[in-house]
Amino acid sequence: MVGIVMSLESILDGTSESDHFDDMLDIRAGKTEKDIDELGEEFFFPIFEDFEERMRAKLTPGMTAARLKELVSETIDEMREA
Repeated sequence: MVGIVMSLESILDGTSESDHFDDMLDIRAGKTEKDIDELGEEFFFPIFEDFEERMRAKLTPGMTAARLKELVSETIDEMREA
């Protein structure tokens, strides 16, 4: 069986969840009391890694596109609260 490798960008674009993810980043950035443009890799990379880990734990073989979109949306919502 061959696995499919997708980037964060392709997952967000493919599920139309890019704006939702960006909103979550804005919320998380707001908690730092800094403008999002002032934040660097030390802010963003851990969030990207957290998203990736959460998604890896939830993904299953044969998942439909609709279910993937639901999982991406649910994961972003969970991360908004973090």
